[in-house]
Amino acid sequence: MFLGAPDGDTALMVLPGHRLLIDGAGAEAVRLSALGSAGSVVASLIFVLPFSLFFKAIYPYVEAHMALILISIVFLMLASEKGESVEDSKEKSPFAKYKYKVFALILFLITGILALRF
Repeated sequence: MFLGAPDGDTALMVLPGHRLLIDGAGAEAVRLSALGSAGSVVASLIFVLPFSLFFKAIYPYVEAHMALILISIVFLMLASEKGESVEDSKEKSPFAKYKYKVFALILFLITGILALRF
């Protein structure tokens, strides 16, 4: 917190802890950060057993359909690609809205080919 302190010009663009530091409450920021870290450790210890039992039970079903799950995730990622909006674009082509989806698909295919190659 104290080592990465920003100057006054960039104070509005930094993390809340840095804002507290600039306001003179650096010790409070460190205390809150440590409290949040300890709380996350406690929360993870509470959830580790139920989640491990759940995933141990569901893993055989997930493993059997892993290819379909991964293909679905890729399809959803490509379908949700927005890129630049058509209104902001200088292109008025009816296919302009698909430009970034095609770029994403090409990038995905190139990375897949590179993964097969190496």
